[in-house]
Amino acid sequence: MRPPFNPATSDGCSVPTALRLLIQRETPAQIAVCVHHDGDYYYGGSRRDRAVADAKLLLGLLRADMDIDLAHEYHLAVRAGGKAHWNDGAGVLGRYSDDPTPTDVTSRSGEILEGP
Repeated sequence: MRPPFNPATSDGCSVPTALRLLIQRETPAQIAVCVHHDGDYYYGGSRRDRAVADAKLLLGLLRADMDIDLAHEYHLAVRAGGKAHWNDGAGVLGRYSDDPTPTDVTSRSGEILEGP
């Protein structure tokens, strides 16, 4: 069993250093939304769970008064690059809890194919 998520381990809203020249710092309320999103990624789960977590990020940033276009960019970025940080729920990064295992995936001829 994994220990509970520790918000102190979060880096808040992960923005690459080079982009910080173009993107202003987030407000404390916006950072809190990002920290909560990091907790969702820590606990992980299914593909659907990740989609919900990312949608909650978008909604939370909008509710925390982030510009709509910027909030949309954050959402697109996390959808495009976040899977490597998603946890399957058992501590394996880059997997969904509902990903098939190699033995679950077979070809039409019945031979086992390599998993994701």
